[in-house]
Amino acid sequence: MKRFFLICLFIFFAFSAVYAGDVSNLLNLGFSKDGQVFAFGQYGLTDKNFRAYAEIYIVDIEKNEFIPKGVFKTTPTKATENKESKSVFLSLQNIAASSLSKAGISSKRQGRFIYKQTEKTKNHKTLSFRDFETSDEYNVVLHTDKKGLKASFHITFDITKPDGSKKYCKVGNPNYKRKGVVDYNIKSIIISENNNSLIFVIEKILHEASGNSVRYMIEAFSL
Repeated sequence: MKRFFLICLFIFFAFSAVYAGDVSNLLNLGFSKDGQVFAFGQYGLTDKNFRAYAEIYIVDIEKNEFIPKGVFKTTPTKATENKESKSVFLSLQNIAASSLSKAGISSKRQGRFIYKQTEKTKNHKTLSFRDFETSDEYNVVLHTDKKGLKASFHITFDITKPDGSKKYCKVGNPNYKRKGVVDYNIKSIIISENNNSLIFVIEKILHEASGNSVRYMIEAFSL
């Protein structure tokens, strides 16, 4: 019994060491009607001082960059300490509402998942799967380049159509190393409802004194 307790305790601390920092809450805010603009948000509390933060991003999918004035942030400060993080996000969403509306974003247009990370695939850098709605087959490779507390990534993927034709694609900037980032994982892949845009949701693993934290970013690709 004592041995069993010690084993459980070891597993608990090993698990805690991996997730000692904070993990952001991710929100899909939807696509525009033509599937060419996507918005997402994230919010949470910093691990040590419990300061709330919130972020909203509106992305031009064809350019794979934020639209002009499409970034909204509430940074974690003394003023947000011990505040409820979801409330902080909702306040930020009210500020961003006009821009989201102008971009044609609707929460009713969530797209659909063609890949979702599982515990088994969490750290996988190579993924193979089928979109069962279109019968397209995907092979996806997440390439990472890590040097100390900096890391960059890009994604290469191919899509094989039911008729056997194949399309080779690449997204991301392999030369942009983000400070404080130690790794990346693919959290999910979303396709727009009209099947013309892909969203790669990326886990960005940040090194912090209290342990690794998770923030999210996306790479967008127009099919």
